[in-house]
Amino acid sequence: DSARVRGLERLRDLARDAERFPQRQRTAGDPIRQGQAVDQLEHESTPAIAFFHAIDGADAGMIQRGERTRLALESSKPITIAGAMDDGIVTSLSKRYDATAPLEIGKFKIKDDHPLHRWLNVPETLAYSSNIVTAKISEEMGPKRMEALFRRMGFYDPPKIELREKGRPLVPSNWARSTTMTTGYGHGIAVTPLQLAAAYAALVNGGIMHAPTLLKVAPGRLPAGQRVFTAQTSEAMRKMLRLIVTDGTGRRADVQGLRVGGKTGTAEKPKGGGYSRHVNVSTFAAAFPMDAPRYVVVAMLDSPKGNAESSGLTTAAYTAAPVVSKVISRTGPMLGVFPDPAKDLAVEELRTLILKEKAKKA
Repeated sequence: DSARVRGLERLRDLARDAERFPQRQRTAGDPIRQGQAVDQLEHESTPAIAFFHAIDGADAGMIQRGERTRLALESSKPITIAGAMDDGIVTSLSKRYDATAPLEIGKFKIKDDHPLHRWLNVPETLAYSSNIVTAKISEEMGPKRMEALFRRMGFYDPPKIELREKGRPLVPSNWARSTTMTTGYGHGIAVTPLQLAAAYAALVNGGIMHAPTLLKVAPGRLPAGQRVFTAQTSEAMRKMLRLIVTDGTGRRADVQGLRVGGKTGTAEKPKGGGYSRHVNVSTFAAAFPMDAPRYVVVAMLDSPKGNAESSGLTTAAYTAAPVVSKVISRTGPMLGVFPDPAKDLAVEELRTLILKEKAKKA
């Protein structure tokens, strides 16, 4: 269909742009394409940002820039967890939360898309994408901390980039209990893809938020950023994002040897003042290589269609994640990132915290 054709055209453009730059002579700020932030030197701290969008019915400018669109912050669970770690709410990754049943708030229920009906620790919460546990952690943080976290991430302002076509994020005006809980897993707030990518860059680069730019930045001239997470939290999040791809809902985003980490996000599409139960927007936010992050990739699919390969499913794990995998596998070597399993992050300690469902059933 037309959306798929446009998506393939964007892939070809991305690959063609990447081929213009020698792999061995890249400097901080070599632009990969419009909409990308600065590249990372060996000792710099800002990963570059690239985008791929397949948006049904969108104009070419929307697809290329991602600035007129907003997406529900469905990939926000890692951001919430990181904020809770720095605020002293999550004091141990082995801390367990009750996810045995949906969480009732008045007439509404917070459910997990793939409920495990058991207690979950922090790595399991991210690996299995638990709305229930993330909502409970958000409630522990409270409205003031949650709002402060989103303000630090720049979600209350338009993206800071050298473009006029900037969409404003949609943020809560009243932080009720339900708002506090649901924004933790991305409902009730919407940001641009660029803002999500910038947030993920800060999440994995040591905790520093840098404003994306279209301009080339000379080596050693990277402007000072703002610390939004501690270095220790950022290191822990890199490992958990990698774990999501190796053991969790992001398996289909993996690329052998390129050390991809990331998080799925699936949101029901707004329709007639409510939400469609059968049409969604799927997002996958990723970074690579996770041992020394250089690039962030955000893929957003509007109204994806299930097929035989996805077993008819349209969630991000089966739609957006494979897109990210294909983009990284094609462009990674062009950008000087080569497969090297020996450099993979050590996540065995976190893996021991995950109760495998196969073992449970056995």
